[in-house]
Formats: sequence, structure tokens, C-alpha cells
Amino acid sequence: MLDLFYYTLSALGVVCILKYGSILAKPRAFLSARSEALAELFRCSLCLGFWVGGGVAIFIYYFTPAWDNKFFLFPFFAAVICWAGDSIIGIFSYLERYLSEK
Repeated sequence: MLDLFYYTLSALGVVCILKYGSILAKPRAFLSARSEALAELFRCSLCLGFWVGGGVAIFIYYFTPAWDNKFFLFPFFAAVICWAGDSIIGIFSYLERYLSEK
């Protein structure tokens, strides 16, 4: 059960880095300029969470045998958690900007 927490937190971290990380700003802009599908992917935390969750599910399949046949559900779980986490981060970001203006 603790593995699920670690994998989920890792997926959320990867989504935040891919979507907001300043170190990836230039590659993200380059890819977004070349493909509208990738541009949309980087704007949508639900979509990005699904694909990151797919990568984590592959890791789970090959390196965590105790999960048996449940690994294929992880992309859906990660998508929802990443969307919710991104929404919570957005709320805190909005509150921070609002309070700094007052």
C-alpha cells in the first residue's frame, strides 16, 4: 500500500515538472510549437497524468511483481490524482498571488 503512495506521488511530481518546470521550458516550448497534440498534452494535467501513469505502470509491471494484474489501472488512477493535485496547486498559487496584492 505504501508503494501506491510512492508511485502516485512520483507521478504527480513528474507531471508538475513536465508542466511547470523551468528547466524544461525550452524543450516544452519546442515540442509544443511542433505539434498541437503535444501542446495540448502539456496544458492538460489529466492527459499528462494518464501518460505519466502509463510510464509508471510499465515500471510497476517490470519491477514490482507483487502488484500482479492491477498495474494496468494505474494510468487512470494517476490521471485523476494528477488533475486533483494540479487543481490544488492552482488554488494555492491563486491565493498566494491574491494575498501578495493585498
